[in-house]
Amino acid sequence: MAEVIGVLASVATLTETAAKLSRLIRSMKKAPDEILALNNEVTDLTILLTRIKDTQAEHPHSLAHILPTLRNLEKSIASLKEVVTRFDGRGTSGLRRFKWTTERDKINRLKEDLRERRVQLDMLLAMTNFWFVRKAFTFSFSVSRLGDPTLTITARNILPSYSEPFLAIERGDTLRILEMLRERSLHPNSIDGVFGRTLLHAAVVSYQVEICELLIQAGADPTLESKPGSSAADQAWDFIFSAPQPDQILKDLARPFARYGDPDSRQLTTLHRLVLGLTSGDVRERTGIAASEIEVPDVWGRTSLWWACRRGDLKATVTLLAQGANPNVDDKEGITPLLAALSSYSSKGYSHSALLLIFQNLLQYGANLNARSKHGWGAAHFASRCEGTGFLELFLSREPNLDIKSGDTNGMTPLHCATSAGNVAVANFLILQRHATTQP
Repeated sequence: MAEVIGVLASVATLTETAAKLSRLIRSMKKAPDEILALNNEVTDLTILLTRIKDTQAEHPHSLAHILPTLRNLEKSIASLKEVVTRFDGRGTSGLRRFKWTTERDKINRLKEDLRERRVQLDMLLAMTNFWFVRKAFTFSFSVSRLGDPTLTITARNILPSYSEPFLAIERGDTLRILEMLRERSLHPNSIDGVFGRTLLHAAVVSYQVEICELLIQAGADPTLESKPGSSAADQAWDFIFSAPQPDQILKDLARPFARYGDPDSRQLTTLHRLVLGLTSGDVRERTGIAASEIEVPDVWGRTSLWWACRRGDLKATVTLLAQGANPNVDDKEGITPLLAALSSYSSKGYSHSALLLIFQNLLQYGANLNARSKHGWGAAHFASRCEGTGFLELFLSREPNLDIKSGDTNGMTPLHCATSAGNVAVANFLILQRHATTQP
C-alpha cells in the first residue's frame, strides 16, 4: 500500500497551500466570497485526508479501492497550489482582490472540483469503515415450524451528511421527508457516512419535533447509537436537561421520546433532581452532603456537579465544589464538568460572565485543563467554537502549555473548530498563538 502513502503525501502540500490561502485572506481588507468558500473547502478536505491517513495506518490493505479518486485529487491539489501561489506575492489589498475577481470562474470551477473529489472520498471511506459494516447491517436467524432455517439481513442506507434527507431535516421540510418515506426512497434508520448519525439524530439536533414524530412512526429506532456512542433519545434528553429554562420547543421534544429514557430511568439521585430542577428546592440549602452522594453518577456517568456546569448554574457549581465535589469526574464520553460547560455555551439562556466565573471556580478547585474527551476534544476545541477569545485567554493564562494545535480523532484542530464556527477573531488569535510558540 506504498502507493496510497505516496498519494497521501498531498496532505503536506494541501496544508502548505492552506497556510498561503489564510495569509492571503488576512492581507485583504475584504476577501471575495470565492476565496472564502475555497478556504472552507480546503479546510474540510484537510480533515478528510487526515482521516484517510489514520484509516490507512489502522487498516493498511483497506484503501486500494479509493486510489483512482486519490490520484485525481492529487491533480486538483496541484492546480490549487498553482493558483494560490500566483497570488501569494506582494501587492496591495485592492490589487490582490482585483486579481481574484478576474479569475472568479476558474476559482469556482476549482472549488467545485475539490468538493466533488471530497464527496467521492467521503462515501468511499464510509464503506471502508468497519464500524459501519456492523451498524448498517443487522442479522436475524429463525427456524420455521418445519425446521427450515432462515437468515434475514436488513440493510440501512449510508448517506452523505449533506444529502437531500439530512438537508430537508435541517430546514424543517416535513412534507419532503414524508414524501421520501412514502416513496420508500428513504429508510427511516438511514445513517450518515461520517459519524453514523441516524436521521432521528439530525432531527433532534435541529429541534424538528414533527420530523422526530414522523420518523418514529415510520419505524425509526430512537435507541440506535451513533459512532460516538449516543442515541437520538439520549441526545434529546441531554438537550432537555441541559437548558436552565427549557422553552416550548424543548418541552415538545420530550413528547416523542417519553418512552425512551425519561427521567425515572436515568438513575438520578435526589441531588441530581435538585440541580436539574426536577424537584423543588435549592442545592444551596443542602449542607453536609456526603461524599458518597455527591459523586454518584447517573446512567450517563454524570455527577451533580457535571450537570450544574452543563446548565451554567454558577450557584450550584460553587456550592458543590465547596462541599467536596471532584471537578475532574468525566462522563461516559470523557467529558469533564469544565468541557460540559464549554459545550453548552452556544445554547439559549447562558451567560458569558457566569460561565467565566464557573471556569475560574473549577480551576481553583483543580480542574484539569488538559483533559480530552474520548474523541479527542479538549478545552481549546470547545473554547474555539465559543464567541470571543475570553475563555481561551483565561485557559492559556492558567496553563501556558495548553495544547492548541493537536487534532481530535478525525484530525480536527481548534483552528478548524474556529473557522467552521465562523469565529474570525478566535481563528486569528489561535494563529498568532501558534506562531508565537514556534519563535526561537
